[in-house]
Amino acid sequence: MQPTPIEIICYHCEQSAEKYLKGYIILNGGNLYKTHDLTRLNELAKEYDKIFSEIDDDCVELVDYGVAVRYPFHIDLMEQDMKMAIESAEAIARFITERANR
Repeated sequence: MQPTPIEIICYHCEQSAEKYLKGYIILNGGNLYKTHDLTRLNELAKEYDKIFSEIDDDCVELVDYGVAVRYPFHIDLMEQDMKMAIESAEAIARFITERANR
């Protein structure tokens, strides 16, 4: 697709990570929180497994992309931002999938 829809790709990466974190929390008996803050969701996941600190940086990498689409403020995104967002989303998905399958 030209031009590459970088902003929406970053948004979907954030959404993916959000759903994985919420799913893990629920899988472990936690309550569903209405928040899009990946850092907060990761803190909640740490209550079940402290090793979630390993994905702190990936959560920080993605957190702004969920807010940018919902609230009107402009951020300049480049292709490298998109690639990093994809890498972080994939890392979070792998990390949580491994823990959920134990």
